[in-house]
Amino acid sequence: MQSDINAKIEHSMKDTMSPRNAPSEDTPLTDSDNEKNPRKRRLSDLDGGVPEREVRLQKNRVAASKSRQKKKAAFEQLKKDVVELNMEKNNLKNQLFTYINLLENSYNDSSRLRMKIEEMNLENAILKAYVHPQKLAEIRSSL
Repeated sequence: MQSDINAKIEHSMKDTMSPRNAPSEDTPLTDSDNEKNPRKRRLSDLDGGVPEREVRLQKNRVAASKSRQKKKAAFEQLKKDVVELNMEKNNLKNQLFTYINLLENSYNDSSRLRMKIEEMNLENAILKAYVHPQKLAEIRSSL
């Protein structure tokens, strides 16, 4: 049974694929052919004799040209975007380095200020000790 099905499939494929069954491009289609199957009508019947293949090829050339122009324009825009983004990246890097330097300087300044505050507190304690001699003993014991 399987072999019968395979044989039928092969036979139907031979019928559809054989060159004698396929209409050639040189063979003109008759009106009866066009009426039976409207899809077989050629553009040459409709547009005054220009072969369908030539019309298709010309449309394809125009579409391909438009596609290439569009692709080229998109590529040029991408190149511009890359340049702009690199410039922005460099500007942001410079800003980052500036902020890092400011942060380091402020940290150094804050360390110096803390040391200065400690010195001033010590001077203040010493001055208080001169004014109040009993506190001098407390300060010496804390050192």
